[in-house]
Amino acid sequence: EAIAARLAVTNASLSVEERISRIIVADTPFSIENGLLTSQYKPKRRHILDAHHAAIHDSKEGIHAS
Repeated sequence: EAIAARLAVTNASLSVEERISRIIVADTPFSIENGLLTSQYKPKRRHILDAHHAAIHDSKEGIHAS
């Protein structure tokens, strides 16, 4: 609920085009070991999308903006 509340506060200050509609919280942290971060700790977007494909594409998953 804290994340949803913060999302509402953030969205209130954004234009319609900039608003965040949904947040997905990963079960495991992103790390170099699990292949989701580079050695410079940058996200590997393709690997993240592949690892969390089901949650990303299921509209019922995640925390939704109200």
